[in-house]
Amino acid sequence: MDRILCLLLCLLPALVSAQAGPMFTRQLEVADGLSQNTVFATLQDRQGFVWIATEQGLNRYDGYELRQFHRSDSDVSGLPDSFVYDLAEDADGRIWFATARGGLAYWVPELGRIERVALTDRVGEAVLALRALHVDSDNRLWIGTRGAGLLRLDLATLTQAPLPRADAPSHIYDFAPARNGDLWIGSDSGVYRWRAANDVLTAATAAGADTGLRSARIRSLLVDDYDMLWAGTLGGGLHRYLALSQRFEPVDTMDDGRGARPRYPPRPPTPRHSVDPRENLGHGEGAVEAATPPAPQPPPQGGTARKVSAGRGCGAGRHPTGPPPT
Repeated sequence: MDRILCLLLCLLPALVSAQAGPMFTRQLEVADGLSQNTVFATLQDRQGFVWIATEQGLNRYDGYELRQFHRSDSDVSGLPDSFVYDLAEDADGRIWFATARGGLAYWVPELGRIERVALTDRVGEAVLALRALHVDSDNRLWIGTRGAGLLRLDLATLTQAPLPRADAPSHIYDFAPARNGDLWIGSDSGVYRWRAANDVLTAATAAGADTGLRSARIRSLLVDDYDMLWAGTLGGGLHRYLALSQRFEPVDTMDDGRGARPRYPPRPPTPRHSVDPRENLGHGEGAVEAATPPAPQPPPQGGTARKVSAGRGCGAGRHPTGPPPT
């Protein structure tokens, strides 16, 4: 009996691997119904729909067909601009859209339509050029803008919430939540950190010190499984943040002083999705759907939102009215 049990345990990994099957990919582009091939962000909502933001329209994919949304001529509802930079889902299942020239809008699932929210800066001027979105654990929407700095929206009342300080950077491109509830903020003038415990915004690097960044123009942020911050810059490459010294280190100089790369603990395996194993990624040549056989299934009815940012400001495609500043 013991020998049989041991044999079954030895064969179990092989059986699981065989059941999973090989991976394959399918590319979605204009010919498949995508509004445009330059994808800036994707998000899978709690109903299983995949939202795809492009520079010429917003798309929703149900696993079979793509539905397009374009700029509406209405002053009160509909998508305010066809160039969509970022996406976010809140606790009520609303999908938020940051547009390049039209401001903020959101999808109302119960009504099946898009509504708008007017934003203003500190002197009451309308804010239209948005770049990044993030919903925190208190169901507040953080908004990164180009020119108007950082904004924060109370999602219960849809009104702008007070900000922790007035001298935040004016151009903000990405957010990354830390494990303790803090929020990293990437801007054209480096990285900032909002501390949830006391609602204070501070620079990630010590004042007057060498930041270690080859370029302060931050375009993407990521907090990994070990709570380490990584920053992608415009023209300066990739960096990681050293918390003890409060400075950044370029990836190509990460060694132990003897030319050897640092060793990290093995990364824990990421479990596959139990309901729908499909993952959807955005890039500059359309959207790519990664899946395991068999053919795509109907959208799942549960799960959490997953967002994949896709190299904001890069990719193929033409800008019919000229690209907004990066």
